[in-house]
Amino acid sequence: MLRAASKLSEWWQGLDRYNFCLWVTAYDITREWGGPEEGGWWWDNWQPVDTVPTFWPVTRQSNRVQSLITRLREKHADKEWGDISSMAGGVKLAVWPEWARHMSRTKYRPHYE
Repeated sequence: MLRAASKLSEWWQGLDRYNFCLWVTAYDITREWGGPEEGGWWWDNWQPVDTVPTFWPVTRQSNRVQSLITRLREKHADKEWGDISSMAGGVKLAVWPEWARHMSRTKYRPHYE
């Protein structure tokens, strides 16, 4: 399983026949004010809280990912509060696997058109 240093980053992020890497990421989701257009609009802001790479053979990946999702949910359960859909606000926790690190992170504030 040892690879040449030049291929390490490719192997870590990429796919091959026997191994691949998934990132299990926990996100805090908050609802943000977008602006007054059309009577007002809101958008969801996704910010990563914790990320764990999985680094196991394909045949063992599914069980490992499920256990990491459960572990991250339990670890960050105290961050979730309120209701992001209400005026009182809150924070929702989302945890799932991704092909790239912080793939679902909000990169910029959306622009109303």
